[in-house]
Amino acid sequence: MNFKSGDQISVVLSMPIEGIYDYIVPSGTGLAPGDIVEVPFRSSCKLGIVWGQGNSKISKNKLKPILSKKENYSISQENISFINWMSEYTVQPKGLIVHATIKDFSDKHNKLISYELITENLDKIKVTDKRRKIIDVIMCEESLSRDEIIRLSGSTSTVLKGLIKKGVVKPIVKENDVDIVKKNINISDLVLNKEQEKVAINLRTMIDKGFNVALLEGVTGSGKTEAYFEQILVALKKNFQVLVLVPEISITTQWLDRFQSKFGFLPYIWHSSVSKKNRSNVWQKIIKGETNVVVGARSALFLPFKNLGLIIVDEEHDSSFKQEERLIYHARDMAVVRAREENIPIVLVSATPSIETVINAREGRYKFFSIKNRFGNALMPKIEIVDLLSTPPNDQKWGKTWLSDTLIEAVSSNLQKEEQVFLFLNRRGYAPLSICRSCGFKLACHSCTAWLVEHRSDSSLQCHHCGFRIKPPSICPSCQKEDGFISFGPGIERVYEDVKNRWPEAKVGLIASDNVKGSKNLSNFITAIEKKEIDIIIGTQLLAKGHHFPNLTLVGIIDADMGLSAWDLRGSEKVYQMMYQVSGRAGRGEKPGKVILQSHESSNHIFKALSENQNKLFLNKEIDFRRDLKMPPFGRLISIIVSGTKEVEVIKFVERLNSIKPKNDNIQIFGPAPAVMNRLRGRYRYRFLVKGPRDFLLQPFVKRWLNSSNKSNLIRVQVDVDPYTFY
Repeated sequence: MNFKSGDQISVVLSMPIEGIYDYIVPSGTGLAPGDIVEVPFRSSCKLGIVWGQGNSKISKNKLKPILSKKENYSISQENISFINWMSEYTVQPKGLIVHATIKDFSDKHNKLISYELITENLDKIKVTDKRRKIIDVIMCEESLSRDEIIRLSGSTSTVLKGLIKKGVVKPIVKENDVDIVKKNINISDLVLNKEQEKVAINLRTMIDKGFNVALLEGVTGSGKTEAYFEQILVALKKNFQVLVLVPEISITTQWLDRFQSKFGFLPYIWHSSVSKKNRSNVWQKIIKGETNVVVGARSALFLPFKNLGLIIVDEEHDSSFKQEERLIYHARDMAVVRAREENIPIVLVSATPSIETVINAREGRYKFFSIKNRFGNALMPKIEIVDLLSTPPNDQKWGKTWLSDTLIEAVSSNLQKEEQVFLFLNRRGYAPLSICRSCGFKLACHSCTAWLVEHRSDSSLQCHHCGFRIKPPSICPSCQKEDGFISFGPGIERVYEDVKNRWPEAKVGLIASDNVKGSKNLSNFITAIEKKEIDIIIGTQLLAKGHHFPNLTLVGIIDADMGLSAWDLRGSEKVYQMMYQVSGRAGRGEKPGKVILQSHESSNHIFKALSENQNKLFLNKEIDFRRDLKMPPFGRLISIIVSGTKEVEVIKFVERLNSIKPKNDNIQIFGPAPAVMNRLRGRYRYRFLVKGPRDFLLQPFVKRWLNSSNKSNLIRVQVDVDPYTFY
């Protein structure tokens, strides 16, 4: 369908609303669906996508013409179909999805100013706290703009200018060349084992055969990545573009090394930490078809590929694929939809597949391939459960500790053998709670229903939900007693303190998003582990998956019960997957591995399945539980979150919404009820949960209900289809 001068067309604007408006094609311009255009909107200009024939009843002479067509920039009809389907299914505005699809593609980013640290001049200045923050950011990440440095450091432009004037920081103007991809593929001679080769043969045959979905399951360290690399190779030889989605871009550090070793070039990277300038240039290359492989976080799903031929979703089970703010969607599920609309294959990869994916494979909707053994001579680690109820940590010599005697002995033994240890605790900071010893007052966030987390690394109390930060008070706000606060519970900083005191000769490394900022810093940390420059690694989930350290033979899980929750449908599944992935870091080389898992619920079926390496044992019990309750994937859920800055207005609206809820024999509506996180970033939150059978679409029901509610501008209503968390 082509449009000529004078035709009325509909355009979806890049805005956080439905954003469909009609315009006139100006004289001398030809347009087609998918073309990217600039249009007048109110008192400004907006980018948008030509969607189709206009159908507004407004007179043509009252419609505005588009301002310009962005030549050589258009998205495919398949991409349009994907956006239409996603909008209907997720109950999200088309404009919001278009906003995630089209970016700034002007040529103004061809040159950039980045900043270089002149380290020899550091001794000539006084390094204040604000200066140190800027210096640390520049040391961690290259090619950052002025605005990005200020945002990441929390400092000011005045401080940055002062460092430039002192000669400590030097602005560098250079061409913004992101074309790191070499077109000549240099294939390495990696030899697959029989299991990998069998899987690789099946994966290769999927290319260029239309839409089909496969689950690739394999134990940690089995070489799943090398197997799907063979599939990528076939796609590249057919000149297709390939998208690899990963849950957190941190896991790509070693992945990129393996990729480059295999293919002889690096793929393009797409995630929020890449500078805006680089993202703009990468986006332009993707829409023009000048890229071959892109690896990215969930937002890479919306990139406007010109000739997409394969999608890989690595660690498909990971909850990071679910976005719960602004545009709410699950990237794995929507990736399957995109593959269907593009009529291409997609492979979901995991050692611990999600229950939804397992059911799809068992019922024949997905192909299923499995690798049951680790690569080479490596064996799965032995897992020992320590019951913290019967043998609580109690060390008279060192004071309060969170390490059991069993774990302490194992760490000491590993150090004697010069083998590495990973102590895992998925809790940032020093302590999750600060309590006044005199009156019991707990320090809480002013904007969220959450306690403030103590961080001794920078002497602060922080809210991990909204970012609120204060210095620890010397006087209790409640009873006015001085220096009365005590730290309650462990964070990784507190475990680090314990470990440093207990093994002073050991080289200890701490890794979490607080202290390892930027891909360069993370890469340096991983390299230090690989070179055996760190004996004991203490970290969060940042290092829990995707990494291979041959000399790491002991994993200690400090608190395996974290995440088990009565109000979280997927709490058990998430804990099992995390514990399995963390355990999988041990014994991946020739040396055998061991895992010591500390728990207050040692009889839980999760830990029994882990200790016996019986994935099916856990899956079958969890599947039976979901089936009995008719919960996903055996039923459907939609969560409705109503929020506002004035609680009285929120309550008033949810009561009205409750009074007009429609009746349907197939549908149950739970609520309204205050959310578990009743206040988040200054907004009061109440929830409804809509439940229906598996074969019943809830979206039309929810739309009709909400459309009749007459919502005021003071209230925000978020619809979360297939919710993953219930806070």
